Amino acid sequence: MVKTIPTPPPETSHTRDRIVNALEMATCDGEYYTQHQIEQAINELPATGGVVFVPEGTWEMDGTTLTLDNHVHLRGASKWRTILNWDDATAADGITIGVDGALQARSSISNMTLDASQSKTGHAISVPTSAWTDFRDLWINDWGGDGIHVDGTATAAIYGRILDCDIEKCETGIDMTNDCRVWSIERCQVNECYAAAYPATTGTGIDLHSCYLVSVLGCSLETLGNGVYQTGTRNCHVKDTYFESISTAPVQVTNNSTGSEILSNWGTIVSLCVVLNNALFSRVEGNDFRSVYGAGFTINNSLEGTVAMHNHAQTAAFNNVPWDDAGMTTPPAYMEQIRSGTGAPTEPVTDYGRIIFSPATTQSITAVGDTVLHGCRVQPFTADGAYTMTSTPTIATGTDGEIITLVNVGANTVTFQDEASLGNTDLELGAATRAVAQFGTLTLLYNSTLDKWVEVGYFGG
Repeated sequence: MVKTIPTPPPETSHTRDRIVNALEMATCDGEYYTQHQIEQAINELPATGGVVFVPEGTWEMDGTTLTLDNHVHLRGASKWRTILNWDDATAADGITIGVDGALQARSSISNMTLDASQSKTGHAISVPTSAWTDFRDLWINDWGGDGIHVDGTATAAIYGRILDCDIEKCETGIDMTNDCRVWSIERCQVNECYAAAYPATTGTGIDLHSCYLVSVLGCSLETLGNGVYQTGTRNCHVKDTYFESISTAPVQVTNNSTGSEILSNWGTIVSLCVVLNNALFSRVEGNDFRSVYGAGFTINNSLEGTVAMHNHAQTAAFNNVPWDDAGMTTPPAYMEQIRSGTGAPTEPVTDYGRIIFSPATTQSITAVGDTVLHGCRVQPFTADGAYTMTSTPTIATGTDGEIITLVNVGANTVTFQDEASLGNTDLELGAATRAVAQFGTLTLLYNSTLDKWVEVGYFGG
Protein backbone atom coordinates (compact mmCIF):
# COMPACT_ATOMS: atom_id res chain seq x y z
CA MET A 1 0.00 0.00 0.00
CA VAL A 2 1.35 3.42 -0.98
CA LYS A 3 0.81 6.10 1.63
CA THR A 4 -0.71 9.48 0.72
CA ILE A 5 1.80 12.31 0.85
CA PRO A 6 0.20 15.63 1.84
CA THR A 7 3.30 17.67 0.89
CA PRO A 8 4.95 16.31 -2.29
CA PRO A 9 8.75 16.33 -2.20
CA PRO A 10 10.87 17.86 -4.97
CA GLU A 11 11.66 15.71 -7.98
CA THR A 12 14.93 13.78 -7.77
CA SER A 13 16.55 10.81 -9.41
CA HIS A 14 14.89 8.61 -6.77
CA THR A 15 11.29 9.14 -7.95
CA ARG A 16 10.83 5.41 -8.59
CA ASP A 17 11.72 4.55 -4.99
CA ARG A 18 9.14 4.00 -2.28
CA ILE A 19 8.51 7.40 -0.59
CA VAL A 20 7.42 7.73 3.03
CA ASN A 21 6.57 11.05 4.65
CA ALA A 22 7.97 11.29 8.18
CA LEU A 23 5.16 13.64 9.24
CA GLU A 24 2.62 10.84 8.78
CA MET A 25 4.32 8.58 11.30
CA ALA A 26 2.86 8.04 14.75
CA THR A 27 4.52 9.82 17.66
CA CYS A 28 5.42 8.28 20.97
CA ASP A 29 4.66 11.36 23.05
CA GLY A 30 1.95 13.18 21.14
CA GLU A 31 4.41 15.72 19.74
CA TYR A 32 5.14 16.13 16.03
CA TYR A 33 8.46 16.77 14.31
CA THR A 34 10.54 14.28 16.29
CA GLN A 35 13.38 11.87 15.56
CA HIS A 36 11.03 9.03 16.43
CA GLN A 37 8.87 9.88 13.42
CA ILE A 38 11.86 9.87 11.08
CA GLU A 39 12.97 6.49 12.42
CA GLN A 40 9.45 5.12 12.01
CA ALA A 41 9.43 6.30 8.41
CA ILE A 42 12.76 4.54 7.78
CA ASN A 43 11.31 1.34 9.25
CA GLU A 44 8.31 1.62 6.89
CA LEU A 45 10.58 1.29 3.87
CA PRO A 46 10.93 -2.12 2.21
CA ALA A 47 14.21 -4.02 2.23
CA THR A 48 15.05 -2.46 -1.13
CA GLY A 49 15.06 0.98 0.47
CA GLY A 50 13.41 4.21 -0.65
CA VAL A 51 12.97 7.88 0.22
CA VAL A 52 12.07 9.33 3.61
CA PHE A 53 10.73 12.83 3.04
CA VAL A 54 11.14 15.17 6.01
CA PRO A 55 8.81 18.17 5.47
CA GLU A 56 9.48 21.79 6.35
CA GLY A 57 9.87 22.53 10.05
CA THR A 58 12.24 22.08 12.98
CA TRP A 59 12.66 18.43 13.98
CA GLU A 60 13.92 17.79 17.50
CA MET A 61 16.48 14.99 17.64
CA ASP A 62 16.78 12.98 20.85
CA GLY A 63 20.59 12.63 21.06
CA THR A 64 20.91 9.13 19.68
CA THR A 65 22.41 8.49 16.25
CA LEU A 66 20.05 8.27 13.29
CA THR A 67 21.20 5.37 11.09
CA LEU A 68 20.60 5.02 7.35
CA ASP A 69 20.92 1.59 5.77
CA ASN A 70 21.30 0.53 2.13
CA HIS A 71 19.37 2.55 -0.45
CA VAL A 72 17.82 4.90 2.13
CA HIS A 73 17.54 8.51 0.96
CA LEU A 74 16.78 11.15 3.59
CA ARG A 75 15.38 14.20 1.85
CA GLY A 76 14.11 17.50 3.24
CA ALA A 77 12.04 20.31 1.71
CA SER A 78 15.09 22.59 1.24
CA LYS A 79 18.44 23.42 2.79
CA TRP A 80 16.90 26.15 4.95
CA ARG A 81 13.31 24.98 5.61
CA THR A 82 13.85 21.47 6.99
CA ILE A 83 15.91 21.71 10.20
CA LEU A 84 17.12 18.74 12.22
CA ASN A 85 18.16 20.09 15.60
CA TRP A 86 20.38 18.39 18.18
CA ASP A 87 20.67 20.31 21.46
CA ASP A 88 22.14 17.53 23.64
CA ALA A 89 25.68 17.32 25.01
CA THR A 90 26.41 13.71 24.01
CA ALA A 91 29.29 12.42 21.91
CA ALA A 92 26.95 10.53 19.58
CA ASP A 93 27.12 11.33 15.88
CA GLY A 94 24.09 12.94 14.30
CA ILE A 95 23.54 10.66 11.30
CA THR A 96 25.50 7.54 10.38
CA ILE A 97 25.50 5.76 7.05
CA GLY A 98 25.40 2.10 8.09
CA VAL A 99 27.71 0.58 10.68
CA ASP A 100 31.46 0.17 10.85
CA GLY A 101 32.68 -2.72 8.70
CA ALA A 102 29.41 -3.31 6.82
CA LEU A 103 29.43 -1.82 3.33
CA GLN A 104 26.43 0.44 2.75
CA ALA A 105 25.45 1.26 -0.80
CA ARG A 106 23.57 4.12 -2.49
CA SER A 107 22.36 6.15 0.46
CA SER A 108 21.94 9.93 0.45
CA ILE A 109 21.05 12.98 2.56
CA SER A 110 19.80 16.16 0.91
CA ASN A 111 17.87 19.43 1.29
CA MET A 112 18.09 20.09 5.04
CA THR A 113 19.92 21.78 7.92
CA LEU A 114 21.79 19.75 10.54
CA ASP A 115 22.14 22.06 13.54
CA ALA A 116 23.71 21.39 16.94
CA SER A 117 25.52 23.12 19.77
CA GLN A 118 29.25 23.08 20.45
CA SER A 119 28.58 20.87 23.46
CA LYS A 120 27.72 17.96 21.14
CA THR A 121 31.10 16.44 20.30
CA GLY A 122 30.04 13.92 17.64
CA HIS A 123 30.16 14.39 13.88
CA ALA A 124 27.13 15.73 12.04
CA ILE A 125 27.40 12.95 9.43
CA SER A 126 29.60 9.90 9.93
CA VAL A 127 30.34 7.43 7.13
CA PRO A 128 32.20 4.37 8.49
CA THR A 129 32.22 2.68 5.08
CA SER A 130 30.11 3.08 2.00
CA ALA A 131 29.74 3.02 -1.77
CA TRP A 132 27.90 5.52 -3.96
CA THR A 133 27.04 7.90 -1.13
CA ASP A 134 25.58 11.31 -1.94
CA PHE A 135 25.28 14.44 0.23
CA ARG A 136 23.87 17.59 -1.33
CA ASP A 137 22.22 20.89 -0.45
CA LEU A 138 22.96 20.67 3.27
CA TRP A 139 23.71 23.33 5.86
CA ILE A 140 25.76 21.83 8.71
CA ASN A 141 26.30 24.19 11.62
CA ASP A 142 27.82 24.32 15.10
CA TRP A 143 29.04 20.75 15.68
CA GLY A 144 31.73 19.73 18.16
CA GLY A 145 33.00 17.09 15.71
CA ASP A 146 33.44 17.19 11.95
CA GLY A 147 30.76 18.34 9.57
CA ILE A 148 31.14 15.27 7.36
CA HIS A 149 33.48 12.48 8.49
CA VAL A 150 34.27 9.63 6.08
CA ASP A 151 36.49 6.77 7.29
CA GLY A 152 37.42 3.85 5.06
CA THR A 153 39.47 2.02 7.70
CA ALA A 154 37.28 -1.09 7.89
CA THR A 155 36.28 -1.23 4.21
CA ALA A 156 37.16 1.38 1.60
CA ALA A 157 34.66 4.23 1.27
CA ILE A 158 34.28 4.53 -2.50
CA TYR A 159 32.35 6.57 -5.05
CA GLY A 160 30.86 9.48 -3.15
CA ARG A 161 29.73 13.05 -3.85
CA ILE A 162 29.40 16.07 -1.59
CA LEU A 163 27.63 18.85 -3.50
CA ASP A 164 26.43 22.37 -2.62
CA CYS A 165 26.89 21.95 1.14
CA ASP A 166 27.52 24.84 3.56
CA ILE A 167 29.54 23.81 6.63
CA GLU A 168 30.59 26.13 9.43
CA LYS A 169 31.71 26.13 13.06
CA CYS A 170 32.77 22.47 13.12
CA GLU A 171 36.08 20.92 14.19
CA THR A 172 36.88 20.09 10.55
CA GLY A 173 34.53 20.81 7.68
CA ILE A 174 35.02 17.62 5.65
CA ASP A 175 37.38 14.97 7.01
CA MET A 176 38.19 11.99 4.75
CA THR A 177 40.61 9.41 6.07
CA ASN A 178 42.01 5.93 5.43
CA ASP A 179 41.18 4.62 1.98
CA CYS A 180 38.50 6.95 0.70
CA ARG A 181 38.44 6.55 -3.08
CA VAL A 182 36.85 8.39 -5.99
CA TRP A 183 34.99 11.21 -4.22
CA SER A 184 33.96 14.57 -5.61
CA ILE A 185 33.54 17.64 -3.37
CA GLU A 186 31.90 20.37 -5.44
CA ARG A 187 30.56 23.87 -4.84
CA CYS A 188 30.79 23.54 -1.06
CA GLN A 189 31.39 26.44 1.32
CA VAL A 190 33.34 25.79 4.52
CA ASN A 191 33.87 28.52 7.13
CA GLU A 192 35.23 29.00 10.65
CA CYS A 193 36.42 25.51 11.54
CA TYR A 194 38.05 25.69 14.94
CA ALA A 195 40.26 22.54 15.34
CA ALA A 196 40.32 22.20 19.13
CA ALA A 197 38.41 24.99 20.82
CA TYR A 198 35.76 27.32 19.45
CA PRO A 199 35.88 30.22 18.58
CA ALA A 200 39.53 29.88 17.47
CA THR A 201 39.37 29.49 13.68
CA THR A 202 42.50 27.36 13.24
CA GLY A 203 40.82 24.22 11.92
CA THR A 204 40.97 22.68 8.44
CA GLY A 205 38.29 23.11 5.82
CA ILE A 206 38.88 19.85 3.93
CA ASP A 207 41.28 17.24 5.33
CA LEU A 208 42.32 14.36 3.02
CA HIS A 209 44.35 11.57 4.64
CA SER A 210 45.42 8.51 2.64
CA CYS A 211 42.76 9.19 -0.01
CA TYR A 212 42.75 8.36 -3.71
CA LEU A 213 41.20 10.30 -6.60
CA VAL A 214 39.40 12.90 -4.49
CA SER A 215 38.55 16.14 -6.30
CA VAL A 216 37.79 19.50 -4.68
CA LEU A 217 36.09 21.64 -7.34
CA GLY A 218 34.62 25.12 -7.23
CA CYS A 219 34.48 25.39 -3.44
CA SER A 220 34.85 28.40 -1.12
CA LEU A 221 36.97 28.05 2.04
CA GLU A 222 37.17 31.00 4.44
CA THR A 223 38.45 31.86 7.93
CA LEU A 224 40.43 28.69 8.56
CA GLY A 225 43.85 27.49 9.63
CA ASN A 226 44.30 25.26 6.57
CA GLY A 227 42.14 25.26 3.47
CA VAL A 228 42.75 21.84 1.91
CA TYR A 229 45.29 19.63 3.69
CA GLN A 230 46.53 16.48 1.95
CA THR A 231 48.73 13.86 3.55
CA GLY A 232 49.65 10.53 1.96
CA THR A 233 47.19 11.07 -0.91
CA ARG A 234 47.30 9.88 -4.51
CA ASN A 235 45.96 11.74 -7.53
CA CYS A 236 43.88 14.24 -5.58
CA HIS A 237 42.96 17.58 -7.14
CA VAL A 238 42.04 21.09 -5.97
CA LYS A 239 40.66 23.28 -8.74
CA ASP A 240 38.71 26.53 -9.20
CA THR A 241 38.45 27.03 -5.43
CA TYR A 242 38.42 30.35 -3.55
CA PHE A 243 40.33 30.90 -0.28
CA GLU A 244 40.08 33.83 2.12
CA SER A 245 41.58 34.55 5.55
CA ILE A 246 43.65 31.35 5.76
CA SER A 247 46.20 31.58 8.60
CA THR A 248 48.47 28.70 7.47
CA ALA A 249 48.06 27.77 3.79
CA PRO A 250 45.19 27.40 1.31
CA VAL A 251 46.62 24.09 0.05
CA GLN A 252 49.23 21.87 1.72
CA VAL A 253 50.42 18.60 0.16
CA THR A 254 52.58 16.48 2.47
CA ASN A 255 53.87 13.08 3.50
CA ASN A 256 54.72 11.43 0.16
CA SER A 257 51.52 12.48 -1.57
CA THR A 258 51.80 11.79 -5.31
CA GLY A 259 50.09 13.15 -8.39
CA SER A 260 48.41 16.15 -6.76
CA GLU A 261 47.08 18.90 -9.01
CA ILE A 262 46.47 22.44 -7.70
CA LEU A 263 44.95 24.35 -10.60
CA SER A 264 43.28 27.74 -11.15
CA ASN A 265 42.62 28.54 -7.50
CA TRP A 266 42.54 32.07 -6.14
CA GLY A 267 42.16 33.95 -2.89
CA THR A 268 43.18 36.78 -0.61
CA ILE A 269 44.61 37.38 2.87
CA VAL A 270 46.55 34.14 3.18
CA SER A 271 49.77 33.36 5.05
CA LEU A 272 51.23 31.12 2.35
CA CYS A 273 49.88 30.10 -1.04
CA VAL A 274 50.69 26.47 -1.80
CA VAL A 275 53.03 24.28 0.26
CA LEU A 276 54.54 21.08 -1.16
CA ASN A 277 56.38 19.11 1.53
CA ASN A 278 57.69 15.67 0.54
CA ALA A 279 55.29 15.52 -2.42
CA LEU A 280 55.99 13.85 -5.78
CA PHE A 281 54.73 14.52 -9.31
CA SER A 282 52.69 17.58 -8.32
CA ARG A 283 51.32 20.16 -10.72
CA VAL A 284 50.76 23.74 -9.52
CA GLU A 285 49.39 25.93 -12.28
CA GLY A 286 47.31 29.05 -12.83
CA ASN A 287 46.87 30.00 -9.16
CA ASP A 288 46.39 33.66 -8.15
CA PHE A 289 46.70 34.86 -4.54
CA ARG A 290 46.63 38.45 -3.26
CA SER A 291 47.62 39.94 0.11
CA VAL A 292 50.00 37.09 0.88
CA TYR A 293 51.65 37.50 4.29
CA GLY A 294 54.12 34.61 4.06
CA ALA A 295 56.64 33.29 1.55
CA GLY A 296 54.18 32.61 -1.24
CA PHE A 297 54.64 29.26 -2.96
CA THR A 298 56.89 26.86 -1.03
CA ILE A 299 58.58 23.59 -2.05
CA ASN A 300 60.37 21.43 0.52
CA ASN A 301 61.94 18.11 -0.52
CA SER A 302 59.41 17.64 -3.30
CA LEU A 303 61.65 16.13 -5.89
CA GLU A 304 60.44 14.27 -8.91
CA GLY A 305 58.08 15.55 -11.53
CA THR A 306 57.01 18.84 -9.94
CA VAL A 307 55.60 21.28 -12.49
CA ALA A 308 54.77 24.83 -11.47
CA MET A 309 53.80 27.53 -13.95
CA HIS A 310 51.66 30.64 -14.47
CA ASN A 311 51.22 31.28 -10.75
CA HIS A 312 50.79 34.69 -9.16
CA ALA A 313 51.46 35.76 -5.57
CA GLN A 314 51.02 39.41 -4.64
CA THR A 315 52.71 39.86 -1.30
CA ALA A 316 51.49 42.17 1.42
CA ALA A 317 54.90 42.86 2.98
CA PHE A 318 58.15 44.03 1.42
CA ASN A 319 60.28 41.25 2.87
CA ASN A 320 58.39 38.40 1.20
CA VAL A 321 59.27 36.52 -1.98
CA PRO A 322 56.95 34.86 -4.49
CA TRP A 323 58.56 31.43 -4.33
CA ASP A 324 60.55 30.07 -1.41
CA ASP A 325 63.08 27.40 -2.37
CA ALA A 326 64.43 26.94 1.16
CA GLY A 327 64.77 23.26 1.94
CA MET A 328 64.60 22.14 -1.70
CA THR A 329 67.00 19.25 -2.23
CA THR A 330 66.74 19.62 -6.02
CA PRO A 331 64.87 22.10 -8.17
CA PRO A 332 61.46 21.04 -9.49
CA ALA A 333 61.32 19.64 -12.98
CA TYR A 334 59.83 22.79 -14.48
CA MET A 335 58.86 26.16 -13.03
CA GLU A 336 58.09 29.35 -14.88
CA GLN A 337 56.02 32.51 -14.95
CA ILE A 338 55.81 33.34 -11.29
CA ARG A 339 54.36 36.83 -10.81
CA SER A 340 54.70 38.90 -7.68
CA GLY A 341 54.16 42.39 -6.34
CA THR A 342 54.64 44.07 -2.98
CA GLY A 343 52.82 46.69 -0.99
CA ALA A 344 49.11 47.38 -1.16
CA PRO A 345 46.84 44.92 -3.03
CA THR A 346 46.10 47.68 -5.56
CA GLU A 347 49.76 48.05 -6.52
CA PRO A 348 50.56 46.77 -10.05
CA VAL A 349 52.34 43.42 -10.18
CA THR A 350 55.34 42.48 -12.27
CA ASP A 351 55.46 39.48 -14.60
CA TYR A 352 58.96 38.10 -14.29
CA GLY A 353 58.41 35.28 -16.79
CA ARG A 354 60.60 32.95 -14.71
CA ILE A 355 60.94 31.94 -11.11
CA ILE A 356 62.51 34.60 -8.87
CA PHE A 357 64.98 33.42 -6.22
CA SER A 358 65.70 35.54 -3.18
CA PRO A 359 69.51 35.95 -2.76
CA ALA A 360 71.20 34.84 0.44
CA THR A 361 73.04 37.25 2.73
CA THR A 362 76.21 38.51 1.02
CA GLN A 363 79.34 36.60 2.05
CA SER A 364 82.50 38.59 2.75
CA ILE A 365 85.68 36.81 1.58
CA THR A 366 88.68 37.93 3.61
CA ALA A 367 91.29 35.25 2.78
CA VAL A 368 92.20 32.86 -0.04
CA GLY A 369 91.43 29.92 2.22
CA ASP A 370 87.80 30.87 2.90
CA THR A 371 85.15 28.32 1.94
CA VAL A 372 82.40 29.75 -0.24
CA LEU A 373 78.91 29.30 1.16
CA HIS A 374 76.02 27.48 -0.52
CA GLY A 375 72.48 26.47 0.40
CA CYS A 376 70.65 29.18 -1.51
CA ARG A 377 70.02 29.43 -5.25
CA VAL A 378 71.84 32.80 -5.47
CA GLN A 379 74.92 33.56 -3.32
CA PRO A 380 76.32 37.12 -3.52
CA PHE A 381 79.88 37.72 -2.30
CA THR A 382 82.45 40.48 -1.87
CA ALA A 383 86.18 40.37 -1.20
CA ASP A 384 88.47 42.83 0.59
CA GLY A 385 91.22 42.13 -1.95
CA ALA A 386 91.93 40.40 -5.27
CA TYR A 387 92.11 36.70 -4.34
CA THR A 388 92.83 33.41 -6.08
CA MET A 389 91.02 30.90 -3.90
CA THR A 390 93.07 28.01 -2.47
CA SER A 391 90.52 26.39 -0.13
CA THR A 392 89.96 22.64 -0.63
CA PRO A 393 87.18 22.16 -1.23
CA THR A 394 86.44 25.69 -2.36
CA ILE A 395 82.68 25.07 -1.85
CA ALA A 396 81.49 22.47 0.64
CA THR A 397 79.77 19.30 -0.57
CA GLY A 398 76.28 19.97 -1.94
CA THR A 399 73.16 17.90 -2.65
CA ASP A 400 72.79 16.04 -5.94
CA GLY A 401 71.17 18.37 -8.47
CA GLU A 402 71.68 21.51 -6.39
CA ILE A 403 72.39 24.67 -8.41
CA ILE A 404 74.12 27.77 -7.09
CA THR A 405 74.99 31.03 -8.82
CA LEU A 406 77.87 32.98 -7.28
CA VAL A 407 77.57 36.74 -7.89
CA ASN A 408 80.43 39.16 -7.21
CA VAL A 409 78.83 42.34 -5.88
CA GLY A 410 82.13 43.88 -4.79
CA ALA A 411 84.94 45.75 -6.59
CA ASN A 412 87.70 43.11 -6.23
CA THR A 413 88.12 40.14 -8.58
CA VAL A 414 88.00 36.63 -7.11
CA THR A 415 89.51 33.74 -9.11
CA PHE A 416 88.37 30.12 -8.72
CA GLN A 417 90.61 27.18 -9.66
CA ASP A 418 89.64 23.99 -11.48
CA GLU A 419 90.55 20.75 -9.75
CA ALA A 420 93.14 20.09 -12.47
CA SER A 421 94.93 23.28 -11.42
CA LEU A 422 94.61 22.73 -7.66
CA GLY A 423 93.69 19.33 -6.32
CA ASN A 424 90.60 18.81 -4.15
CA THR A 425 88.89 22.11 -4.98
CA ASP A 426 85.98 19.91 -6.13
CA LEU A 427 85.38 22.34 -9.00
CA GLU A 428 84.98 21.13 -12.61
CA LEU A 429 85.29 24.40 -14.52
CA GLY A 430 85.31 25.19 -18.23
CA ALA A 431 88.90 26.46 -17.94
CA ALA A 432 91.81 26.12 -15.55
CA THR A 433 90.62 29.21 -13.70
CA ARG A 434 87.57 31.45 -13.70
CA ALA A 435 88.08 35.09 -12.71
CA VAL A 436 84.85 36.65 -11.46
CA ALA A 437 85.08 40.45 -11.49
CA GLN A 438 82.49 42.93 -10.23
CA PHE A 439 78.97 41.90 -11.34
CA GLY A 440 80.35 38.65 -12.77
CA THR A 441 78.66 35.30 -12.13
CA LEU A 442 79.65 31.64 -11.91
CA THR A 443 76.83 29.05 -11.95
CA LEU A 444 77.57 25.53 -10.70
CA LEU A 445 75.62 22.25 -10.51
CA TYR A 446 76.54 19.67 -7.86
CA ASN A 447 76.91 16.11 -9.16
CA SER A 448 77.00 13.53 -6.38
CA THR A 449 78.42 10.82 -8.68
CA LEU A 450 81.46 12.99 -9.44
CA ASP A 451 81.35 14.53 -5.96
CA LYS A 452 82.07 17.87 -7.62
CA TRP A 453 80.56 21.22 -8.51
CA VAL A 454 80.32 21.37 -12.31
CA GLU A 455 80.26 24.68 -14.19
CA VAL A 456 77.07 25.29 -16.15
CA GLY A 457 77.40 29.06 -16.72
CA TYR A 458 80.02 31.84 -16.49
CA PHE A 459 80.16 35.59 -17.00
CA GLY A 460 83.41 37.25 -16.04
CA GLY A 461 81.90 40.67 -15.32
